[in-house]
Amino acid sequence: MVKPRLFVAVLVLQSRINAQDGSPIVDHQVYLIRAPNAKSAHARALHIGEDENGTYRDRDGHAVTWEFLGVSDLDALEESQLGDGGEVFSWRTRGPGREFVTEKEQLAVFRAKAAKPARKARKE
Repeated sequence: MVKPRLFVAVLVLQSRINAQDGSPIVDHQVYLIRAPNAKSAHARALHIGEDENGTYRDRDGHAVTWEFLGVSDLDALEESQLGDGGEVFSWRTRGPGREFVTEKEQLAVFRAKAAKPARKARKE
């Protein structure tokens, strides 16, 4: 029996409101995936992404549609990366770096739970 490995996958989703072609919101979602090999991890990432497709009504009654576009990255994790302070994923961009820094109070862990959008339960 092959021992499962851990992988990190970055999924890309896009949302539109009322099917307008305006400026869509792009969501980069980072997932941990346990799989025996890269091929299986990729298939699992696609399955997770497809489960994110859906439409709902926002509080103003507009139809919000999330569409899974694909996987932007998939990499194996080593045990040494899983300890305290271990880097599990990074990416580089150009431009003023301060634009990507968030004040402590605005970090997800410090925001009021009521302000966070509910996520549907993931099926294994």
